[in-house]
Amino acid sequence: MTLNELDTPAVVIDLDRLEANLGAMQAACDAAGVALRPHIKTHKCPEIARFQLRAGARGLTVAKLGEAEVMADLAGCDDLFIAYPLLGESKLARLRALCERAEVRVSVCSLDQARLLSAGLGATRVKVRLNVDTGLLRDGFEPDAALDAAQRIADLPGLDLVGVFTHEGHCARLETPAAVAECGRSSARRLVEVAERLREQGLPVTEVAPGSTPTALAALDVPGVTEVRPGTYCFWDANYVHRLGLDLDQCAARVVVTVVDHPAPERVIVDGGSKTFFADSGGWWGRARCVELPELTLPSCSEEHGQALWTGAGAAPVALGQRLTFVPHHICPVINLVDCVNVLRGEEVLDTWRIAARGMVS
Repeated sequence: MTLNELDTPAVVIDLDRLEANLGAMQAACDAAGVALRPHIKTHKCPEIARFQLRAGARGLTVAKLGEAEVMADLAGCDDLFIAYPLLGESKLARLRALCERAEVRVSVCSLDQARLLSAGLGATRVKVRLNVDTGLLRDGFEPDAALDAAQRIADLPGLDLVGVFTHEGHCARLETPAAVAECGRSSARRLVEVAERLREQGLPVTEVAPGSTPTALAALDVPGVTEVRPGTYCFWDANYVHRLGLDLDQCAARVVVTVVDHPAPERVIVDGGSKTFFADSGGWWGRARCVELPELTLPSCSEEHGQALWTGAGAAPVALGQRLTFVPHHICPVINLVDCVNVLRGEEVLDTWRIAARGMVS
């Protein structure tokens, strides 16, 4: 089958671009002597996870326990970090079962959560990392609070305190590549300082893991960082083309749609709406950037209608039945909207990969 024979809307993955993106990040980490533990929240796909592990990734990062179970069972990963606080009897029962078939690290965000985690482990022991807030203002310990709580957490039954981590997502809001990189280095330095002070207290903290795609390369510059956890780098998207100055051609995941109506000279309707492109919008391009017609924006969608707007001179140069390719502004939720993706090499459709961790939010 060829690309033109695919029914639309279709999410497609360019295998050459994907392999180049995965290889570039792995090579940078290898050169810096820093472990790569990719976050699979972007692709949620066992086949891509296996690519990452074969390329040299130390293990995988997941957000939710359900993702961890899929990656252990279908991707064969036996080294997982769940970067999310686990609470509740059912989740801790599943965690105990997962620990029987994989080495698992778990996030600790507060002393109370650590106590509940410890109480629910039974005879199981689990490695934990302290979640340190280095500026995102979401969850986790303020740096000084992490220092105060660490010894008490390390003393809890069943918990082996092995490291600290952060997610410097606030850096991605900055407008220039230089500002994003400096924010990433600053966050990584704060995390290293926390780890050093914990070691001074006699705690065996050996893992220092900042985590963010736009700051991953900058974090490699910071002495003391042992691991990075980027996710979106596998595909990239229109947001990072804008913020990091990437070329649109580096984006491996795209959405192919068909023009189904042209109700006005400047208005174009395509067969992918919010159930295809999600709701996240970027700058002038809206929800996605059109590859073939850069002046065709996607400012709004209803459920099944993509309402594109031509911003160039004259009427939009499209015809009914014409296929167009869009790079989403935010690729992560787009992948989570589909059951499978089509894998291409050039114009040839090589395979279909199931998004096996789709919807695994518990």
